Amino acid sequence: MARSRIVFAVIVICILSEFVTACGGGNGGGGNNNPTVPGAPTIGTAIPGNAQISVAFTAPASNGGATITSYTATCTSSSSGSSSGTVSGTSSPIIVTGLTNGDPYTCTVYATNSVGNGPASTASAAVSPATFPGAPTIGTATPGNAQISVAFTAPANNGGAVITSYTATCSSSSSGSSSGTASGSSSPIIVTGLTNGDPYTCTVYATNSAGNSPSSAASAAVTPTIPAPTLTAIGPNKVYLTPTGIVPVTFTGTNFVAGDMPVCTPDSNVQNAIVVNSTTITAYLVIDSSHAGYGPRQCEVTGGTGSSNAIQFTVYGQNPVGVVQLSGEKFLLNLGEVIAGQNSGHNGYLDGFSPVTGAPNGIHCYVGVPAGVTVDNLTEFWTTDGNPNTSTCGISSSVPTPSGGGLTVTAIKVLNSYVVAIQPSATHKIACVSWIGPANSNNTVLIGDAGSAPQSLAMGTNAGKTRAYSYDAAGQALYETDAATCSNVLNWAVTGITAGAPLGTEIVMFDALGLGALISYGDNSVTIFSESTLKTITTVVPTGMPAGKVPISMIAVDSVIVIGNLDGTFTELNPVNGSASLIPSVSVSFPPTGLVSSVTADGKNSVGFYACPTDGTACLFFSLP
Repeated sequence: MARSRIVFAVIVICILSEFVTACGGGNGGGGNNNPTVPGAPTIGTAIPGNAQISVAFTAPASNGGATITSYTATCTSSSSGSSSGTVSGTSSPIIVTGLTNGDPYTCTVYATNSVGNGPASTASAAVSPATFPGAPTIGTATPGNAQISVAFTAPANNGGAVITSYTATCSSSSSGSSSGTASGSSSPIIVTGLTNGDPYTCTVYATNSAGNSPSSAASAAVTPTIPAPTLTAIGPNKVYLTPTGIVPVTFTGTNFVAGDMPVCTPDSNVQNAIVVNSTTITAYLVIDSSHAGYGPRQCEVTGGTGSSNAIQFTVYGQNPVGVVQLSGEKFLLNLGEVIAGQNSGHNGYLDGFSPVTGAPNGIHCYVGVPAGVTVDNLTEFWTTDGNPNTSTCGISSSVPTPSGGGLTVTAIKVLNSYVVAIQPSATHKIACVSWIGPANSNNTVLIGDAGSAPQSLAMGTNAGKTRAYSYDAAGQALYETDAATCSNVLNWAVTGITAGAPLGTEIVMFDALGLGALISYGDNSVTIFSESTLKTITTVVPTGMPAGKVPISMIAVDSVIVIGNLDGTFTELNPVNGSASLIPSVSVSFPPTGLVSSVTADGKNSVGFYACPTDGTACLFFSLP
């Protein structure tokens, strides 16, 4: 019985032993008496370097029943002539060396255990080994205004990767100089922010995905400077005087910088010059309104390291608007020009027509000419055919002669039978001609007081009498003169206009309203005054005018003031309440220095005005809204 029990136990032990062996037990960690090769690793990121690739991976899920002893990474390229590489290691990542920079490679990894090599992973994304580029070759460094343009040649070797940028650096050994660095994708690179007058050398390095190249050799030393300006054009190149002797002009050229100033000769100066950019300057050219300065002007721009070349343009007479306007017996505008070499050689301007009842041929006009010519400065002309045509004006056999000598005319206005000119002599008086009819059409010119520096002139009627209104810029006073006697009636110290404001003034009168208006172009203010007392009613200062507008001309149109702005827009100002606004949908492409109010005789049915360019071409008509 005991023997049977022992036999049974042995049998059970044997059976259990066979069972465990069959199930692979007894080795631990998946080991067994029949291990296999490992599974395939999972490929990770391949990171290129200089002739090498770092290959990352993850161990396989199964080691095949035996410990993995190594991993092997292989990188191959399809490019002809490329060298492949294989490197083994015990963990991720493995760096495969000996590769060809610039060629695309894909990499795989397999695992090895005691049984052998497992299958390879899937291939990595293609990457190209690379290093930083070679140094660029420095070229010419060209100095400018606080900057240097650095030229260079790309390196022969880009390191196996596309060069994405170049960086230029300019430095100076001078104390206090500022260095500068700028990047770009090609040559040249402009380095800004440098110090004019200090010497600089410049270098360039290239950048690709691997990093920055060594710097190039340094350039030859150069010194940034402000280059001398050049002047290529003046526009317009044929200009006519405004009533105040001020003409807006655009100077075109190169290398203009803040502070540059146009200089024009003879006997003219420039005010309010604005350097718009390096190629454009807008300015007001102030010409002697006595007409002594007619003819060619030479202008240049001074600034930077010197002066530009000189450009010539020509100055003609005042406001040749080309529109004849007659209203009853009232003079209506400055018309045409008298050019040197024509009209018996007189050099001046044709100011206007005065249709006078009973005068020879019905139409007379006056021309102001500079001192020193063969006739007096206020010259009578008339039309030979009775029509207001400048080409048929003839010279009168007798010329009005002012008492006290020749005239130096700033402006001439005519109303009914009275002609008035301001600044008729060195003492800055006012000249009045009383013209009643043919029998006494050549009365002696009377002289009256107009202050020390009369700058603008208007005509009106007050208490049934013809009045001349002149503004004394030096004394900032408005004068009212009886045109019949040329004697001063009133004078009044103007308020609301800045003392010494540049660019002058202009006056308009509104007889029907009993008002006058005096505009100061220099500070963009308009003073509305009573015609009977010359007292200020209101002053429209810049805050009440359209923002950013620069007035250059003014006229009375019906019961409103039309102001021409430098940019070709127009402002309508109500003299009764002082309100001002831009006239909608009305603009011109030129500075509107010549403005003319329209009247019934010109064939227009609506109230409006003409805007006339300074080059003497056709005027444009606009109706007031």
